[in-house]
Amino acid sequence: MVRMIRITAGAATVEAELRKTPTAKAIERALPLTGRADRWGGEIYFEIPVTAELEADSREVLLPGEIGYWPEGRCMCIFLGPTPASEGEEIRPASAVNVFGHLKGSWEGLKSVPVGTEIRVERADKGASGAGSAAGVERAGVVSGVPRADTLMEPGTPEGAEEAPEGTVDQGAGPDEVGGPVDTETAESAAYVPVAIEPSGAEPEIRPSVAEIGEPIEYPAEMDTEAAAGPPVGKVRFEMTRPTLWLCVGIGAVIAVVAFALGLAARWGDGGVSNLRQDVEANAAALEEVRESVGELTKSVQEHGSQINRLRQAEQQIAQLRQQVTPLDRRLGVVEKQAQGLALQWVCDPRSGHSYAVTPHALPWHAAKAYAEQVGAHLVTITSEAENEFLVTTFGEGIEYWIGLNDEKEEGKWVWVTGEPFEYANWAPGEPDNYRQKQHFVIINDTKPDRGHFEPGKWNDVFGNEAHLAILEKDR
Repeated sequence: MVRMIRITAGAATVEAELRKTPTAKAIERALPLTGRADRWGGEIYFEIPVTAELEADSREVLLPGEIGYWPEGRCMCIFLGPTPASEGEEIRPASAVNVFGHLKGSWEGLKSVPVGTEIRVERADKGASGAGSAAGVERAGVVSGVPRADTLMEPGTPEGAEEAPEGTVDQGAGPDEVGGPVDTETAESAAYVPVAIEPSGAEPEIRPSVAEIGEPIEYPAEMDTEAAAGPPVGKVRFEMTRPTLWLCVGIGAVIAVVAFALGLAARWGDGGVSNLRQDVEANAAALEEVRESVGELTKSVQEHGSQINRLRQAEQQIAQLRQQVTPLDRRLGVVEKQAQGLALQWVCDPRSGHSYAVTPHALPWHAAKAYAEQVGAHLVTITSEAENEFLVTTFGEGIEYWIGLNDEKEEGKWVWVTGEPFEYANWAPGEPDNYRQKQHFVIINDTKPDRGHFEPGKWNDVFGNEAHLAILEKDR
């Protein structure tokens, strides 16, 4: 079915045929449309409340009279001639448009439409009913073979008309003749005579339409059905409401379920019951096997559980033994340290009654202090010149030894590791100098290889990370 629209711009009116495209359908649904004309050369365009995407068959060059939709500007465009973007006589829009229709007939009147003119787009059949269509219905007098409600249908002479001579019927004025006598036999076989109802006080106009029996009655091609009073008589329109539709669907579903159930019953029968019994027996046997397997697994779990309990008991016993071994380890360490102390060659000074020994290997000052404590001694504390000479004579004057003097906590405040008063010192010349502010520990027998000599029995402050032998001291 051809879909037509009417475009009115000022005094110019033209019809257009729509294509079967998504854009055309969208615009048709939005009708009627109104806007103000704008011009771009030979293009008339105006914005419309329609949104559509650019279609696959959109074009950038159009033919005269084509109508397009410009997605970028949401505009309806009527192309009548070249635009500022055209090359030669071609018609080129600003960018691609969706072509959804073309003008019919002459559109010369649109070429002179000025900017700002109101444009209206509507269906071409909108408001088509008028005098012409009404007259056609009055001439026909019937709709779909049934007399219209606004006409009086009766055979013979209409009421209120002058009685015609016997044997004749006044046919009224036809398109080609003035009413004249008609044979009575013809009148008796004539169709109903439609009489148009005129306003009150006016003589009814009689326009009979006679059709011979057996001949089809022709009606006007265009008939204003809206002008007819009510729908055509004899036609019944059945509308199915949504509840009725769902009721029908539900009944159909119930019928399908019943048919399915009957089919299953017929399929199973006696043989189906027998097969079902066999399946039940087979499942029962399988269930019994599963029960036996579960029983075996239960026994296995119980056995493993007893083994786990024994392992836990063993772990507890091991923990108890460890608790007993730890003190033994400590005692063993003490014994080992004591053995190390006994292994040292202790020398006793008969004047003081103290014993002295030298560590078996060189150590930093803190390590030497810890070693002395492990063997039950301490780094030597020299409190007199006689004790100082005894140490040099006993252990030699060419080896540097750590002694228990330091000012680690406070610079210049020298203390012995035992806490004894610091009352005697035997510093080498120029010492202590606290070189680089990091020399806080003291050695005896200061040697200076870089100077080519050493100071036997003299003390010097040095860095604590140096490795030296240490002189140890303990009571008897």
